[in-house]
Amino acid sequence: MKKFSVLVALLCMMIASTALARSVNEERARIDEVHAQAMDRFYDKRPNVVSEAQSAYGYATLSSSRVLFFGRGRGVAINNETGEKVYLKQNEIDFLGLGIGLLGCIEYDLLLTFEDEDSWDRFMTGKTKTSFTTVAVASGNNKPSGSGSESLTARGVKAYMLTKKGLEASISLGAVKIYAPKKLNGYR
Repeated sequence: MKKFSVLVALLCMMIASTALARSVNEERARIDEVHAQAMDRFYDKRPNVVSEAQSAYGYATLSSSRVLFFGRGRGVAINNETGEKVYLKQNEIDFLGLGIGLLGCIEYDLLLTFEDEDSWDRFMTGKTKTSFTTVAVASGNNKPSGSGSESLTARGVKAYMLTKKGLEASISLGAVKIYAPKKLNGYR
C-alpha cells in the first residue's frame, strides 16, 4: 500500500510538471507573438527606431495596458550579440495621472534599446531603476496612431512608446518595475 501511494504521488508530480511546462511554453509563445506585433507597429510608425534596436547591443519590447493608475505588461528582451532571449513582465503605478480620456485606459508598446553590455547587465539584474516620465497622446478609432516619448532614468537605455488603443492625453509621473520572472526564464 505504501509503494502504491508513493507511485501515485510520483505520477501526480509528473503530470503537474508536464502541465506547468506546457503552460510556460504557451506563455513564451504568446509573448513572442506580442513581440512580433509590437515590432511590426514600430516598423510601420517609426522605422528608424527599429533600425536603432537592431544595431544596439540588445533591445526589448513590452506590450502594456494601464487602467487609471495601474498597469501591467509583458515582453521579451533580445541580446543582439549573444542571441539570448529574456522574457519580461511589467508592473506600473501612476502616482500623478493627469489624464483625459476613456477612464484613463491606454494600451501601448515600449521599445527599449541597450547601448552596451553594461546597460544590458544592469537592466537584466534589476540594478536599473525604471522610473518613467511619460507624455502620451493617442487618438481614438482603436488605431495605433498615437505616439509618445518615454525616458528611462538609466545610463545606456533608451525607451520609445507607441499607443495602440484608447483615448488619452496625459502627463504622468510613475514607477515601472520591469523584471525577468523565474518561471518564464528558468534560470534567473
